[in-house]
Amino acid sequence: MKRLALVFGIALLLIAPAAALAGYGYPSGGGPSMGGGGGDNSGGSSGGGISIGGGRDMGGSGDVTIVDFAFQPASISVPAGSTVTWRNTGGAPHTVTAFNGAFDSGTLNPGGSYSETFSDPGVYMYHCEIHPNMVGTVQVTAS
Repeated sequence: MKRLALVFGIALLLIAPAAALAGYGYPSGGGPSMGGGGGDNSGGSSGGGISIGGGRDMGGSGDVTIVDFAFQPASISVPAGSTVTWRNTGGAPHTVTAFNGAFDSGTLNPGGSYSETFSDPGVYMYHCEIHPNMVGTVQVTAS
């Protein structure tokens, strides 16, 4: 009986993320703008660019905390034009990587942060490249 419960638990861990992913599409246009000034990733985002490192504190629903091996909250909703900031408060390195390739934080070591501005409405699914069971979504609504 314990083996059956263990097998069921493992199967659930493998199937649940795939089932969650199956219900989401990607917005037309390929996702958020990847523009910005000359690849400068050191400050806050502007014009749809990416910020890695000391990104600005957005507060409220635009923040996602990476705690141990989970994105918290796992799903957020923001209006178009919003910047979402992920902060790694856990003890392990992680990434914030869009399933469709629209954005990728690279490795975020403990204490690191990453920000992305979402210009186009839609659902953006992401995961951690290092820990693929970690998944999250950003739903961008029309402003």
